[in-house]
Amino acid sequence: MNVTLEPGRAIVGDAALLGASVIGKARRGDERWVYLDVGVFNGLMETIAGFSYEVSTLAGGPRSDVVLAGPSCDSVDVIADSALLPELNVGDRVYFLNAGAYTLAYASHFNGWPPPVVHFLE
Repeated sequence: MNVTLEPGRAIVGDAALLGASVIGKARRGDERWVYLDVGVFNGLMETIAGFSYEVSTLAGGPRSDVVLAGPSCDSVDVIADSALLPELNVGDRVYFLNAGAYTLAYASHFNGWPPPVVHFLE
């Protein structure tokens, strides 16, 4: 008997992280917006269906809610409406810790932004 198993999120979700850089910031009314060099169309497509990633950064300081958005001008390119992060600056790194499933399968060259580059570590 053969058993077929899809290596989905339960098996490989924590097998990879996705690193992103802050490329811009804005204040829109009472909201802080942080724009990253990766977004919905570069591998984080599942966020539009409500899936949330565990987000981390090495930046310190008090944490508050921010809206995380991708690099394109598309209004759908919002990764998280509310992510608890410290004050971030352009160039700071943000990490999506549970990006081992489906992120590359969804990634495209939308609006000229390339998919993430894969690096293997042993």
